[in-house]
Amino acid sequence: MPTYLTVDPGVSTGWCLFRLGKHRPEVLATGVVEGKKFGFEWKEKMQGVTLEFQKLLQSKKPAAVWLEKPGAFSSTSALSGSQGKLDACYGMLIGVCILEGIPWNEITVREWKGQLPKSVSTNRTRVALGMAMNGYRGSGSPLRGYPLPNFYPRSEHAWDALGLAVYVNNRKGKP
Repeated sequence: MPTYLTVDPGVSTGWCLFRLGKHRPEVLATGVVEGKKFGFEWKEKMQGVTLEFQKLLQSKKPAAVWLEKPGAFSSTSALSGSQGKLDACYGMLIGVCILEGIPWNEITVREWKGQLPKSVSTNRTRVALGMAMNGYRGSGSPLRGYPLPNFYPRSEHAWDALGLAVYVNNRKGKP
């Protein structure tokens, strides 16, 4: 059965590996690709993210990748350069998919979560995966006595990638 990968690009790139399920994705793993060990300058971090993402694709061998396409930010982010850096990261990750011969698709933020605040979209993801019930607080952290799922995301970027997986699963993986 094929596996798929969803990606929230950035200096800390969140990812989720899953299989399509009948009602929700079968999540196999989540994580974050970071380029910190390559240096502290933005270019060095991006080199690290790109190389680590390539290793991830080579080891997990997904049938397809869905990347969150960056949307336009405020004029402040454009002036600070953060929009350009995010766009560059997005392009580099697409390049890695192309080099590895893995089909890629894009999902806009508006398409999968609209204008919801991150806390609301994260909670919706938890509910969709049954994590808001069965011993989980509203924050998603488990109550005493309930084990963490093996895929429990440790960062907001991995949560976004998990939300993308829920979205892709609901579309049944159709690009």
